[in-house]
Amino acid sequence: MAGISDEEAIKLLEPFTSCDVSDALSKLMAEDAGAFGQLTDIRQVIPSPHADLEARVCGPAFTMEFVAASSPTPTPAAPTQPWHHMDQAPPGSVVVMAYPPSPNAVFGGLMAARCKALGVRGAVVVGRVRDMRELLATGVPVFAAGTSTLGLAPFVRLAGVGGSVTVRTPATGVEGEVPVPPVHVATGDIILADCDGVVRIPRALVRRVAALAARNTEIDARCMADIRAGSSIAAAFVAHRGK
Repeated sequence: MAGISDEEAIKLLEPFTSCDVSDALSKLMAEDAGAFGQLTDIRQVIPSPHADLEARVCGPAFTMEFVAASSPTPTPAAPTQPWHHMDQAPPGSVVVMAYPPSPNAVFGGLMAARCKALGVRGAVVVGRVRDMRELLATGVPVFAAGTSTLGLAPFVRLAGVGGSVTVRTPATGVEGEVPVPPVHVATGDIILADCDGVVRIPRALVRRVAALAARNTEIDARCMADIRAGSSIAAAFVAHRGK
């Protein structure tokens, strides 16, 4: 896809945090609004960031889309029986599950156990998860918006596997709020997730993002050194950022 292998993409992005990558994507938004990559309000759940700030996932997305149970969107036909969507996740992938606002979870202990057996790198759930003890026991990193006691049915159902999902952050209705751009996640895009959050990097932009992130982190390291030595932030920015 777009001339870069999973291995090369992961290696290029390995030195950087989700913040580094998100800053680089933000700089590209001037020429491509679709470069915005943060999955807003999705955070590290397993392991707890209070216990492990070094947990990290970087790998190709494998998407699973869910819709409201009442939606007219057809359910994909299962090619064989028995069949389950989590059984389709490729080794080395990062499962990305998205569904409309709903009180239920779509990922729990059984799915986490299957992810571990398949060699999935981690799970990103644009919504809720459950079975926290079982999730923790698998050791599979999980990122989500929160938890729930409720299972998938009767609230949502599967609509697609291995295609793409669009992640939208609902407006709060607060006067003056800044709208959050939607993030289109296609299977094969690179997901980078850590204690700061989750970012999607379009595969075609990986090399540019890595180059920008390398430049930005070098500049920030110089600023940090000056500030620790007693410089004001303003002076450090003028010296190294040129403003």
